Amino acid sequence: MKFIHEGKSELPVRDVKANQKKDPANEPYIEYGLERELNDGKIIGAENYWAKCYQSAVKKVVEGDEEYLFLASYPNHGGGNASENLIVGYIRHDDHEWRTEDRVSVIGEMKMYPFEHGIPLSEFGYVPTKRSLGPHGRDLDVSETREVLDHFSRISDVTEECLERTLKLESESGSGDTDGC
Repeated sequence: MKFIHEGKSELPVRDVKANQKKDPANEPYIEYGLERELNDGKIIGAENYWAKCYQSAVKKVVEGDEEYLFLASYPNHGGGNASENLIVGYIRHDDHEWRTEDRVSVIGEMKMYPFEHGIPLSEFGYVPTKRSLGPHGRDLDVSETREVLDHFSRISDVTEECLERTLKLESESGSGDTDGC
């Protein structure tokens, strides 16, 4: 699942202030657990909670009982030197919720990692792109999933910093009540 980077920091944070797109983004919803007092030693996040973004990709995770929804982005900050989308985190599919009749949200422990340690999608045979990953996202098989998790297990996550940055951006902009992806 791809999200648009906010473009002002080196952290992989969604475009809360609409710096890179028309409308502020609410997904991935890193605030889910904080707002429900669920963050106890881990950060609980959600995807497709507020907005119907690439629903078929999220639905595949739920219907296939996949364990992870991987998050990818392209660094839009000045120091970003990527040439394609990078896997920069994941939401473990611990739960899901049907928000409307045709929109399901994946909910679970969320981990985010620095862009400098992101994994280019081309490492899994996909054509390099900075654009959307399409309505169906990208699929990783069991061994590829293990490869991603093993890679990130050696790196300190920046999830807490991403949550703090998101909250700061929301308070500065007054956003957070839109239904943008």
